[in-house]
Amino acid sequence: MTGISHGTVCSIRAHLPRYARGSKEDLVRFANNMPPNTRLKVQFFRGVPWLVTREMYFSDLRRVPPKWRLANLEYVAADEVERMSKLSGWTRALVKAYFCSYWVNIRARDRSAVRGAWEK
Repeated sequence: MTGISHGTVCSIRAHLPRYARGSKEDLVRFANNMPPNTRLKVQFFRGVPWLVTREMYFSDLRRVPPKWRLANLEYVAADEVERMSKLSGWTRALVKAYFCSYWVNIRARDRSAVRGAWEK
């Protein structure tokens, strides 16, 4: 059900500035104070058997408590909110659930390129 109605995130890749690529300490410092204008490339499955890739900014994402364990990450970009404000009732709820809700498995093992950089 989660894979059809909400995107199940497989990978999140950050576009790192040059100063964050120097050492592990630089990367950890950047990760602890990530600027809101950091671009992320999110890959997820959603109702199709291939990966869907979407680029978004860190400031447009917000962590939410999972409701019925279907989504724990929400995309709240201004253009998406404006587009959904024109809809009403069940249509708005369905569009928001399908296009703006994601599931990130937080308990998955750390498969990042720099182990331990994203523990928080």
